[in-house]
Amino acid sequence: MIVLTTLLAIVFPFELFIFAYAVFGPAHYFTQISWLHDRNYYSTGKDAAVVLTLLAVLASISQYSSAISIYGLPVVAFLASIGFAFVRNNTLKVLVLLFSVVMAFTLMKIAPYYSLFISIFLPTLIHVYLFTGAFILFGNLKAPTISGWVSLVLYIGGAITCVLVRPSFAYEVTSLHLSYTRDFSGLIEEMISITGNSLSESTLIVAMRLTAFAYTYHYLNWFSKTKIIEWHKIPRKRVFAIIALYAVSLGVYGYDYHWGLTALFFFSYLHVLLEFPLNLIVFREISEHGRKYISSRFTVQ
Repeated sequence: MIVLTTLLAIVFPFELFIFAYAVFGPAHYFTQISWLHDRNYYSTGKDAAVVLTLLAVLASISQYSSAISIYGLPVVAFLASIGFAFVRNNTLKVLVLLFSVVMAFTLMKIAPYYSLFISIFLPTLIHVYLFTGAFILFGNLKAPTISGWVSLVLYIGGAITCVLVRPSFAYEVTSLHLSYTRDFSGLIEEMISITGNSLSESTLIVAMRLTAFAYTYHYLNWFSKTKIIEWHKIPRKRVFAIIALYAVSLGVYGYDYHWGLTALFFFSYLHVLLEFPLNLIVFREISEHGRKYISSRFTVQ
């Protein structure tokens, strides 16, 4: 699956991303939110869903009103999730939340570029690539297998291949492709700028190859986790609700792609924020299992 995604991203970067985001994306949002709900969003209380949903609402409002800025919201959500994931005392949770807000505003004031950088990449490329890689690494540390380590190497290699490989055939970016992806221009331009390159058709294609690979495999990897997700245990009424929402989403995307992006923005942003407590727990588990893994293989008896 990794190899196929890499090849498709190299040959059809814009087409793959446009298809995956509209077809796989909504199904991923709805099913993952359902899965997280059944596990209390990996929070120590009921407050995580309320606060993170409120932040997703503010992010959605920011798309239409200049009174609210989306920049800083991912920082607040990620730092606040430390409290949601690890703190049980409600007073301490409130203090962590207040600290998160202060840190986000401070970062916006003293380092606006880094605040912008984090706010753009945390809910996008970091979420779909780095966090997915963290889950793969965690699985290998918890239950090491040769195939698991090979998949991790291929996963890292796939991203590198998308950036470094220059196919002999020419790929033409059409105006239609550009119009469909203009809502992601901030992400693409930041990806290009951190490499030190200027925006051109060639660098745009390279950035889109990496983006298409990261997003598509992120979705496919989720749907392949049948033992973890346990599709057959989802309540029947919720299954029907998910199917209905998904059908409507496809209909909106089919009618107008930009309308689809606008209509689904809340769910796409919400599922990212709701996953933050789990991401933090996984990083902690990687640290613990990593020490055990290294110790078991390199400690001299």
